[in-house]
Amino acid sequence: MKLRIVVLLTVVLMCTPVFAQSSSASTNAKHQKIVTLVKMTGTPTVMVDAIRQQIHLAKKTLPLPPKAQDDFETEFLNEIKVDDLVELMVPAYDKYYTEGEIDQLIAFYKSPLGQKLVSSLPTMTEETSKAAGALGAEIGARVGQKIEAKLNAGEYGQWPPKGTPAQ
Repeated sequence: MKLRIVVLLTVVLMCTPVFAQSSSASTNAKHQKIVTLVKMTGTPTVMVDAIRQQIHLAKKTLPLPPKAQDDFETEFLNEIKVDDLVELMVPAYDKYYTEGEIDQLIAFYKSPLGQKLVSSLPTMTEETSKAAGALGAEIGARVGQKIEAKLNAGEYGQWPPKGTPAQ
């Protein structure tokens, strides 16, 4: 039982974005600017939402009573600290952006257009995800029909194999 919980925890953590550590230490001023930028973009909220979705999906696979599954989700989410998620991102920003570029990004996110981007991005992402899901279902249905036709035509050999019950 403990092993299953540890395995689930490991899977959930693997689904969380982990950013490569930079070998060069950032200056304190640059570090603080990166923290400010990351928080301005709303990325930590998106990360927590993604973790929440992964836990919600994964907890259904736990061989535990529903109340224990819910408790696992609640306890796991209580352990997540936004500041820890932000700190995971600092090395990547430090590696790929200069302090001057960080300043420019902060200026952008403080602008009306930057604020509009931050406020509209969650809704846009949700709408895009729904559209992508619908497109995926449409493509899946078309491909499924093609594969079924090939199965019926015998292109994949005997299916189901002799001796196995048909589904």
